[in-house]
Amino acid sequence: MIAKGLTRFEARAVEQALIELHGLSKNGGQLLNKINSIAQKHPYYEKAVEYGKKVLESVNYRSN
Repeated sequence: MIAKGLTRFEARAVEQALIELHGLSKNGGQLLNKINSIAQKHPYYEKAVEYGKKVLESVNYRSN
């Protein structure tokens, strides 16, 4: 677990930020998710990923 007390949308934003950082396995990345948590076509996609990255920074998440 990376963070607690997140809303469903906030958790999806963090998940999408992780997908951005590590990539989906079907695209040569590390994560086993079959799809993105938030579609890139959604108008709030960029803001959600930005929020997710801030949450990851706040918990000192380090990608290997």
